[in-house]
Amino acid sequence: MRRITSGRCLKTLILSCLLLPALSLASPAEELRTRLASFDALRAAFTQTVTDEQGTLLNEAQGLLQLQKPKRILVHTMEPDETFLFTRADGLYFYDPFINQVTIMDSGVLDTSPFALLISSDPSLWERYAIAGEDGSYTLTVRAPSEGSGALNKLTLTFDGESLSSLSLFMQDGTVNSYTFSGVTTEIRAEDFEVVLPPDVEVDDGR
Repeated sequence: MRRITSGRCLKTLILSCLLLPALSLASPAEELRTRLASFDALRAAFTQTVTDEQGTLLNEAQGLLQLQKPKRILVHTMEPDETFLFTRADGLYFYDPFINQVTIMDSGVLDTSPFALLISSDPSLWERYAIAGEDGSYTLTVRAPSEGSGALNKLTLTFDGESLSSLSLFMQDGTVNSYTFSGVTTEIRAEDFEVVLPPDVEVDDGR
């Protein structure tokens, strides 16, 4: 009986040693994509801050972010100035109520937005970044960054448990654009994405 018990213990130990390394072999990219694959939609209040390369605060805003796979997005900035960035079947829209103007862009523009990573499984999009990190904190460095002060250098994503808690964009000129999220939920209705434009809105169609 002792030999059988010892044999079983040894077998369990060997299997454990074999399995533990396998569990840790998931790359940061795979780990991050697994986290993002756990939800089909996301809704959260956000506080946005923009700082320069010295860390001086340049701008601060608050609003609501809504995302839904595969390519549905609404960024409703409420303070200090109200604006809407949202998708429709025929393009990406930016509406400024203050000047009563909506700018329409090709929906492909969304593919260059870091927000697209949160709702896209497109391999070509993920291949643009070298991904590092673990335990809910990830850095995505652009493999071939564009030139210009407004070009993205890298971005970071941080999770609190299973919920996305922050996203920061680090630009080539040292500017950092950070979003901190609160009240995160994955429950969204289709009508939550609807933005009603006034009939007299000025349209700038850039498609």
